[in-house]
Amino acid sequence: IMSSDVKSVTSKVYNLAMQRHRKKGVSMVKCTFMLDNFDNVVTYICIEHDGYAKKKAQETLDKLGLGACKTVTDVLFSSHLITKPKSITYKPAFGSGKYPEIKSINV
Repeated sequence: IMSSDVKSVTSKVYNLAMQRHRKKGVSMVKCTFMLDNFDNVVTYICIEHDGYAKKKAQETLDKLGLGACKTVTDVLFSSHLITKPKSITYKPAFGSGKYPEIKSINV
């Protein structure tokens, strides 16, 4: 099976959790979506990074109703204001060391 053969899946979101994650001294937000199929999908919101990572982080935060947040601390202190998504569409992980790829957050 090729990674291009893996189909996207849409699942209902029952809950989500956010926590600080550090990698090599850089902070980001670990966002865990708990889904109706008893699966969890994790994404990392890299709001304190530069370039593409920051752009994607801002898009994710906008979808979650936290677009004004500029730091990891802002996100965590504001997480009670999140617009909980109804569902997410994602491409499941494929192969060793790969992560699920979130295609859309549906609010």
